[in-house]
Amino acid sequence: MYDYCQLGWPTGIEDLTETQIIIYPNPTTGIVNIRARGELDVNIYDMLGNHIADFQSLQKEIDLSSYIPGMYNLRITYRGKIFNYRIVKQ
Repeated sequence: MYDYCQLGWPTGIEDLTETQIIIYPNPTTGIVNIRARGELDVNIYDMLGNHIADFQSLQKEIDLSSYIPGMYNLRITYRGKIFNYRIVKQ
């Protein structure tokens, strides 16, 4: 029996590595989706460094529709590491 996934052929299924975080869409008009394996904490800051909001643990969807258009910094704590991502809100 063969394990075709070990051959490296595309299977159409996106596999997340242990430290990979996918954030989409960017730019956004409201909802930002976060894909990661496991729990994460998200802090949102404006470009002046002011803390805007917190999102905890298993929440993988962030609603930015009530915020004014501009750039925001997402500070994500995931498995003891901190990742920073910039999001453009239209």
